[in-house]
Amino acid sequence: MVCTGPRPDPYPCGLPHFAPVYGPNRISGGWEVARHSFPWHVHIMVFDVNSQTKGGQCGGSLIRINPGNATDLVLTAAHCIVEFDPKYGKMMMKPIANIVVTVAVHMRNEPDRTRVRVRDLRDGGYAKEFGPRDIAVLRLEKKIPYTKFTRPVCLPPKDAKLPVGEECYVAGHGKLFMQSNLSPEELRMVRVSVWSKEDCIASVDPDRQKDMDFNTQICAGTGREGSQKGDSGGALVCKIKDRFIQFGIVSFGSEDLIALDKSSKYTYVPKYIEWIVSADQVMDPTHEIMPEEDVHEYLTIKERNQRNLNRSKSAGSLVGGRTATPPPVRKPEDYKCGTPAEHFPIKMSAKGFNRISGGWEANKHSLPWTVLISNSDLKNPAEGNLCGGALIQLKPGNRTDLVMTAAHCLHDKSNRKRPTQNCKVFVGIHHQFTDDAIAKEVKAKEFVIHSEYKAEANGGRRNDIALIKLEHAIPYTDITVPVCLPEPAEKLQAGHECIVAGWGQTSHYSPAYQSELSMAVVKIVPFDECKKETKFIVEGEVLCTKGENRGGFCHGDSGSPLVCREKNGSPWKAYGIVSFSSNKCSFTFDKYTNVSSYRKWVDEKGEKLPAPTSEFPYERLVEYLTPNEVMNGVKRHTLGAIQQTGNQASALPTRPPVTAPVRAFLFTNATNPPSYYGLFQALVPHKLVIKLQLSHRDLLQLHRVQAHWQPKEFLVQQYKGQEYTLDSDTEGNEKSICCKSFLLPHISAGEIEQWVTMPPGGGATAAQLLHKGQVVDDRWVVEKMLGKGGFGAVFEVTDKKTGRRDAMKIEINATDFRTLKVEVTVLKTLNENKARHVCEITGVGKKELFCFIVMTLVGPSINSLLESLQDQFSDGRTRFVLRSCIYVGQRSLEALEDLHANGFLHRDVKPHNYAAGRPPHYRKIYLLDFGMCRKYVKEDGSLRRPRERVGFRGTLFYASVDCLRGKEQARRDDVWSWFFMLIRMTVGQLPWRGWSPPRGCSVTKQALMFGEFKGRLIRNVRRFVEGCPAEYAEIAELLQDQNFYDAPPYNRIYSLLNSLMARKGYDEAYPLDWEDNGQHHQQTMAAPAHNMMPGGQGHGQSSLDND
Repeated sequence: MVCTGPRPDPYPCGLPHFAPVYGPNRISGGWEVARHSFPWHVHIMVFDVNSQTKGGQCGGSLIRINPGNATDLVLTAAHCIVEFDPKYGKMMMKPIANIVVTVAVHMRNEPDRTRVRVRDLRDGGYAKEFGPRDIAVLRLEKKIPYTKFTRPVCLPPKDAKLPVGEECYVAGHGKLFMQSNLSPEELRMVRVSVWSKEDCIASVDPDRQKDMDFNTQICAGTGREGSQKGDSGGALVCKIKDRFIQFGIVSFGSEDLIALDKSSKYTYVPKYIEWIVSADQVMDPTHEIMPEEDVHEYLTIKERNQRNLNRSKSAGSLVGGRTATPPPVRKPEDYKCGTPAEHFPIKMSAKGFNRISGGWEANKHSLPWTVLISNSDLKNPAEGNLCGGALIQLKPGNRTDLVMTAAHCLHDKSNRKRPTQNCKVFVGIHHQFTDDAIAKEVKAKEFVIHSEYKAEANGGRRNDIALIKLEHAIPYTDITVPVCLPEPAEKLQAGHECIVAGWGQTSHYSPAYQSELSMAVVKIVPFDECKKETKFIVEGEVLCTKGENRGGFCHGDSGSPLVCREKNGSPWKAYGIVSFSSNKCSFTFDKYTNVSSYRKWVDEKGEKLPAPTSEFPYERLVEYLTPNEVMNGVKRHTLGAIQQTGNQASALPTRPPVTAPVRAFLFTNATNPPSYYGLFQALVPHKLVIKLQLSHRDLLQLHRVQAHWQPKEFLVQQYKGQEYTLDSDTEGNEKSICCKSFLLPHISAGEIEQWVTMPPGGGATAAQLLHKGQVVDDRWVVEKMLGKGGFGAVFEVTDKKTGRRDAMKIEINATDFRTLKVEVTVLKTLNENKARHVCEITGVGKKELFCFIVMTLVGPSINSLLESLQDQFSDGRTRFVLRSCIYVGQRSLEALEDLHANGFLHRDVKPHNYAAGRPPHYRKIYLLDFGMCRKYVKEDGSLRRPRERVGFRGTLFYASVDCLRGKEQARRDDVWSWFFMLIRMTVGQLPWRGWSPPRGCSVTKQALMFGEFKGRLIRNVRRFVEGCPAEYAEIAELLQDQNFYDAPPYNRIYSLLNSLMARKGYDEAYPLDWEDNGQHHQQTMAAPAHNMMPGGQGHGQSSLDND
């Protein structure tokens, strides 16, 4: 390899300081890279010529030619730094000043990232798109020192063989999916397989084969996972004898979803080794070295706070201050097995059932014997299994090196024993996807499996028990304590309560393992009862349990202990080991290996295993701190007090009293109307809140005056109404603030001291601008008005060109509402990308007094169809048959999925904003009203970060809990609203129907109070989906696990709804309620067509919809 020399290298290439993660956090399209475990990866931003905020992104890698302690060379793809110039008819270099390289990168938009400019560059002669020689070398302005976070990747020999069959990876910040605007913030990686030359040629379309050089371009891919747009220039690295060697540079990939299974194409680095060396020799040299302290480690907000805290206390901790001060190791005489620390009590019940399977999140470290076992696949480290286990001890002492688990956890899918070196055990952890867990990893030294272990063809297992000897002995601390073992042949009575815990899935349909340790309380059931269900089990070998609310274990919990105690205060003993279940997770009886029957085997085999190599560093066995605990202190359950972890924020200053009316001024520009809705200035002594008493309509009339402006003074009469925050400095100098009307939809009525004269015709409404028979743009003939509002109206029109009936939505030009502009922008994007279930735009225009959009004319809204059934149900709950609910649910979710894929949030999902098609297109479902949409994806493809203060958007009864609490909305919030709509259609009402806000509360206060009420109800999943099919509870559990940046689990939800259809025996031909053969066709015929106005059937954009 080029970068290695004959002498020992103090900074070897291709060896990261932080171990890469291969398994537990797999997600669609790859998984997040363990921070700084690919220390050669760099992020390259090439800004547009006239912008320092927009441009294209690529990846690259730090390389070096000779040994040393710093490098200034970056290897990337040529197409990242060149572009075709039509003036010269060839590829030309982009301005070097517009290229910025980020090293030690993890989150690409991290404010403290380490950036460096480019001094010189060379490309390999790249002349044609998708062609060969797609390689470039950048010389950085400063040499990058080798640290834990920045190290070069190895270069291969120039005669290296194609690494077919080797363990290879690609990392990058590229888009998650083709034809999507979503680029992850964090660095991600996927495992790829390098293809042979013959397979590569076969995968390329014949028309393109002539453009490729298969000697210098290679193929690699793994199904749907591979490099995407934005990954260009990144390194394809293969792990050869523990070193990462770069064999390829991401060049280009498949251009459509259908072709994703073909492969991505890479520049083959070995063929360019000599060129790289020569390019290094001709480029301008770099003489300056970046100081090591300028290379920043990526830290989360929690970790930065914890680091500052540790520095202030001079406390010993891990590197980066990621965890709390280590607890003392227990003395042997203090040790009691099966006894958690006093300040980590076990939570024996919970209101919600959203964890393990019918369980809840365990109090951290309350089950200190529970360990997580990761066992990688023989061929693919990214494919393996997760299991649980328990620390046990066979002799007195204050440390242990023994873990008990299930035998099947140490076998692969083909029932072959996995190699010991691939087995890793994580001790004293709570959250498995954190640096805290990585720091507590212990390798297995040896393990032993019961010689008569057998996996039955029917899914059962016999003698399912194994022991793992750890490489390092684990000292006993508050977070690491072994569980006690039962005596030989010790039995438990039926009905005895026990605990099972693990990081596995929450249900049979759940797509992912849990982040935090979850637990459930289960009861021992009589063996004879269990035998009826599973006839092949043998008494004495197996224990059976069953929990309430389908509580029990699920996939990923195998090997975890079933712990029970004789009475309160007694130590906990591991009576069972999670083995198998005959059906879906916790639907029937769960089976465990009966430990008391194998106690003699445990004692014998445990003694024969080799001794540990050393003791695990006790300073790593520290308490896991959640982000809230870092910020607000650690709440101790037993002490009922807060242990502060740092200086607390001082209280906010109190608002000064208002003793006199406050004068404000309104300014506007007649020649260039502003895009905001008024500019206010206030003479105030310091910061305070002013509440304006203007009606919404009056406020807008002030804004839309267009003639010869002079500042007009008005007086705020009372200190009530909607809040505006106005700032001034300490001397009372004025500061202005823009107040946008669409942020203030609920201003109460009031008075204005001085009125502003309206221009001629300024008071006309949109409904008065068109009349029956009028022709717009010589094409659309107005037939009738469908609906109207203060500044807009919708008309049914006939297209003279096609004869088709369409809808024309207009908006007065004088208003700055601009909702129509938003709707046109969103619909055009959706139409261009062939989104499902949205109206087609057939015309857009602007006249002297109004602007308009012509689109598909739809039928009745889902809400109108439901309301038309009022006389059909004696309980007054208007609902569809279940088949119609499933159909509408699937189509309406598809509409949201397409909207999200194009970078938009809807923010007002409800039955009023969905409509069925007009006869005979009854099965067509349309998503409507995009006036409240927000783009959640930036121009560079990254996701917007949540704002701290957000005004309420949407409809109170269909809004998500986070939305009601004033938090920024994300894709998950749209899907929550969709789920509320699905429940409404299924049972005829929302779970919170009948709730009403206290009188006199502001809308903001109403939303907060309702959010707390709704949140409590949703946490009790059983009550929340009462009266709904069981699959709805699974959907609720999926949504509860969603974070702000997560893509909703659309496919899992579709799968659950399809399973429900199959279970009920429905097929695609089953008629919907409103179809000709539908159960309620006659009644739904009375439902009026949707008026296409915001809010649906004349509901407007009210914040409180008691439907």
